[in-house]
Amino acid sequence: MRAVWQAGRWLDMPANRAVVADLLARAEHVNAPPELLDRALSGQMVISARGEERRVEDMIRFHAGAAPFPWRSQAAWFARQMARVHGLDIRAAVAAAMAICRTDLYRANLRGIGADLPGASSRIEGALEHPTAVASERGTMILPRDAFFDRAIFDPARPDC
Repeated sequence: MRAVWQAGRWLDMPANRAVVADLLARAEHVNAPPELLDRALSGQMVISARGEERRVEDMIRFHAGAAPFPWRSQAAWFARQMARVHGLDIRAAVAAAMAICRTDLYRANLRGIGADLPGASSRIEGALEHPTAVASERGTMILPRDAFFDRAIFDPARPDC
């Protein structure tokens, strides 16, 4: 857990982006041109066949805004989606997914190396329209915008909705 957290911190540093793109470009990983990966990592996206581009700030985050934190609510959202597609019991799938997100182990392993940890283990997904301050163990953490493209909101307390 510590190694993944530290790697994410390194990956988020803009000065390391070219190295990251070169590493990911290798045939045994993504097998794509480094320039393409660098554009994706920087959020510079081609959005049309005519070559129009759009910049999406923080499109890919590895560390900032509690990116590596094992949010139980994110696991619940994925479980709900999979349960719907495969005709499974949604509440049972959500409960199982939330149970495997061991935020207690994450906190125990990262507290000692200075990680700022969110005060909650679950949240309402898709509700943040702009960066928002939330309680954390070291004070205040800023969570990034997390709105879904369709503006849907997922409340893990109401997974059937």
